[in-house]
Amino acid sequence: MYQKTVSLENADLLLIEWAKNLSNLTIKKEGVVIGAMQSKDELKQGRRFALPNGQFITVVYSEHGLEVWQNGKELMSGAKSGDTNGAAAAFGGMVLIGAVQVIFAVMAYFATEEPNILGAALFGSPGLVLLGMALWSKLSTNKTPYIIAIVVCVFDLVFLWHNLFGVILLGGLIYYLTLAIKAEVPQPAKQVFSDPDAPLDSNL
Repeated sequence: MYQKTVSLENADLLLIEWAKNLSNLTIKKEGVVIGAMQSKDELKQGRRFALPNGQFITVVYSEHGLEVWQNGKELMSGAKSGDTNGAAAAFGGMVLIGAVQVIFAVMAYFATEEPNILGAALFGSPGLVLLGMALWSKLSTNKTPYIIAIVVCVFDLVFLWHNLFGVILLGGLIYYLTLAIKAEVPQPAKQVFSDPDAPLDSNL
């Protein structure tokens, strides 16, 4: 089983537990089940649950993962309804710009009569770094790849893309990378192992 504690707007806590592949999800408040969803497909459709104080929460699974919404605020990450997801935009920007740089470097290398491997490497290397940072950011909650990506963008602006197009494109990526750095990092869910011989409070 996996579990995640979520803080409501009034500071009360919800405990969300689920099994493998987001099956058998339950929502508990002070040990009392206030809602349940059986499958990941059901989660994708989303469902609204009433809290004991008369307010409501909406639980849904999106491309960004499991989300719990209350009054227009996503409680897992602290994002507000309508906010731009900086991490998602930063990831997409790193992949796009990184791929473009690598492709252009390869095309430039083979298009010239006397291929310049040093020039191709100079232009393509930042793209490879951006692609690597995008992968790293996807596999971890570490913010270091965003910082490295900003350094690469500054390098591109100074040495390679010092034109209006580069300023707009790389400036936009730097903006989203900055948002991703400032954003609160979602804490990973805690995995709970049940041992029939363990004390009742072993997972507390």
